[in-house]
Amino acid sequence: MPLPPKLVRRLTTIPLFVFVALTAMLIAPFVVVAAAAYDTLARNGYRFTRISALAFIWCFFEVIGIFALFLLWLVGGFSLLFRLPFFLDVHYEMLGIWMGIAVWTLRTILGLEIEIENELGQRSGRLLLFARHAGPADSLLLVNGLLRQSRQPRIVAKAALQWDPFIDVAANRVPFHFVDPKPKDRDAELKAIAGVAGGMGPRGAFLLFPEGGNFTTGRRDKAIGSLERKGLDVYAEAAKDMPYLLPPRPNGALTALAAAPDAHVVFLGHTGLEDIQGGLDAVRAVPFQNKVWVRIWDAPPEEIPPADDREAQIEWLFRWWATVDRWIATHRDPA
Repeated sequence: MPLPPKLVRRLTTIPLFVFVALTAMLIAPFVVVAAAAYDTLARNGYRFTRISALAFIWCFFEVIGIFALFLLWLVGGFSLLFRLPFFLDVHYEMLGIWMGIAVWTLRTILGLEIEIENELGQRSGRLLLFARHAGPADSLLLVNGLLRQSRQPRIVAKAALQWDPFIDVAANRVPFHFVDPKPKDRDAELKAIAGVAGGMGPRGAFLLFPEGGNFTTGRRDKAIGSLERKGLDVYAEAAKDMPYLLPPRPNGALTALAAAPDAHVVFLGHTGLEDIQGGLDAVRAVPFQNKVWVRIWDAPPEEIPPADDREAQIEWLFRWWATVDRWIATHRDPA
């Protein structure tokens, strides 16, 4: 479903969500008590109690966040002062608080456990982060991790996320770039990606999902078929050897590399959420039993091919993606 213009979207989604959220919070005690009674009889780990509690907490903090953004809009001279570094820092602080609460609820209420190998903290300077995309909320977890490291993330994300009122307002006030999965003007999209990546400051972290979407086996088969139809048999065969990842789409990653050649490049893989591919899967997974494993690799700068050797850069990207896939194979929970 295409997004309506920004003004239309804001005038419809914000009042509608606030009304629904306030109504939901009024009935929250009755819903939680009923869910707890059912879960006690069903002996399902209080699944629906956890889900309803999460929903009501999310509604509450979403409304608080929207109201805080409105106050900041007033203080910022109806957005006229938002170009000042102070207001950019304040918006990142707000995003950090909101996402920190969201991740806390996932951990505390849904039982989500996260184990990270090789934290980002010791790295300095500008950062290009190429991450796997699989399962619900992985982008939320990654952005929260960057904000916790005092980074200012710049993200290429799906335009559909703007249906969420808080994300719509907050993320459009910082250097995020929302993309259409099927853009009419690909050159314009790549130019925007270059602008976001190249404009980073010393605390900037550009986050891109080279797969272009959440992993599913159907999407993987479709992507391999597309490579074969284009005559890219070498990359199709490489993709067949990566059962847990979609083949990377090189345009966005290589554009970011060219725009920020001095940035530190890292790759990120994770496993534990990929089997949750729909609403029913998410409900059945609560409370979470599998631990989410996260691994970060540094790409040695001397091994990154020069910008004028596109073929070598694509091969380099596929080699790293194969490394991520092999790691997933060793950490993936068979259950």
